[in-house]
Amino acid sequence: MQHQHHRTIFLSDFHLGSRLAKAEELLSFIASHDADTWYLVGDIFDLKRLRRRYYWPRSHARVIRALRQKARAGARLVYLPGNHDPELHARIGVRRHLPGIEVVPHTVHETAQGRRLLVIHGDLQEPHLPRASAKYVAGCTAYLLGVGASELVGRGRAAVGLGYWSLSAALKDRVLPRVGLIARYRDNLLRAAQAHGCDGVVCGHIHHAGAEVSDGLLYVNCGDWVDSCSAVVESTRGELSLVRWAGVPDTAPAARRAFRPEPLPAW
Repeated sequence: MQHQHHRTIFLSDFHLGSRLAKAEELLSFIASHDADTWYLVGDIFDLKRLRRRYYWPRSHARVIRALRQKARAGARLVYLPGNHDPELHARIGVRRHLPGIEVVPHTVHETAQGRRLLVIHGDLQEPHLPRASAKYVAGCTAYLLGVGASELVGRGRAAVGLGYWSLSAALKDRVLPRVGLIARYRDNLLRAAQAHGCDGVVCGHIHHAGAEVSDGLLYVNCGDWVDSCSAVVESTRGELSLVRWAGVPDTAPAARRAFRPEPLPAW
């Protein structure tokens, strides 16, 4: 497996503790990528699900061990809590149970080109939609059904030796850019970036990897490790790319366990 070194890696929405988490794919990414700084952009643990029903397989524990190993090797790890791991908002600083990992509510990252990026999970910038509303319930139901369908499609593709492909992520790529709620989410985050004197924002939360430039400001969403299986990386020259999982877990030949980079829009 090809090993790559980056100046910075941004990852979000692992949802460890949930059966939806793609821990094996994430472990493959962590093993094949290094960085001076790793940003864990929220919802790394799904504490909401863990409180309801305990689920902690070995692969989820291995993800945490792999990240701790990065910290022990000298990398800087910064954890920005989200809405599924809110308890960590009250535990800012370096935590004993996360050795070598700094917990902050948000931060500003300066690229090698001198651009300033607000790094934040994004749940507080989500446009308000009452949880009891029909739109909210329908949206949650459709998302869970889509992820479930993706699981079935993924197993079928793996059985015949095809690479990873998410039906849910493909549908979101087609539909979400045209949804007004998502545009408002992006605009709210770009306003937050402006308020912090930044040139753009890197976030997570909505499980939709992507990037666009609006009024000279860069909006980047890391995606997730539930179905997008994506990350954002910064090269030593300060160039940003979106990286997507393009292989299948370790049952496939090493050549197939690859990550596909996508350059971000001109900024």
